[in-house]
Amino acid sequence: MLCFFSQQNLAKPNYLIQNLALMVQNTKTTGIRSMREISLCYISRRRQEALKNLLEEINHRKQIDQNIIEILRLSLKQTDVLDLLTSTRTTGQPVVDDWDCYKTLVKSFKNQCGAKMEYDMKYAGALANICNMGVDVKQSVAAIEEACAH
Repeated sequence: MLCFFSQQNLAKPNYLIQNLALMVQNTKTTGIRSMREISLCYISRRRQEALKNLLEEINHRKQIDQNIIEILRLSLKQTDVLDLLTSTRTTGQPVVDDWDCYKTLVKSFKNQCGAKMEYDMKYAGALANICNMGVDVKQSVAAIEEACAH
């Protein structure tokens, strides 16, 4: 079934009303056999867009997961860094000792890795851990740039 509904066309006022008769008259060129198929065509288009958005989000999350692990490896020059993704400080200690370091890493992470605020910032604690371990800020920014360049 050929669908010529698009987001741009549907956003135009009266698009469906103005073109409904034309679509029914030209069933051979449009591929629409009856009025009932119009809603199926529209639903199919919306489903395709939703699936595309879902796959893009899943791929983005996988990439961010890989990036943060690589950032930790490069910053700390260690291979076993998975425990640093979720480790936190004991009660009573501040989350971060060096807030300038933390702000710099978060900004770099957002800019270099295309991080959004939703999912991606779940790794804010990992960035805080880098700062708390006393790693040089320039070294960590370079690690972020390298990890996110892929």
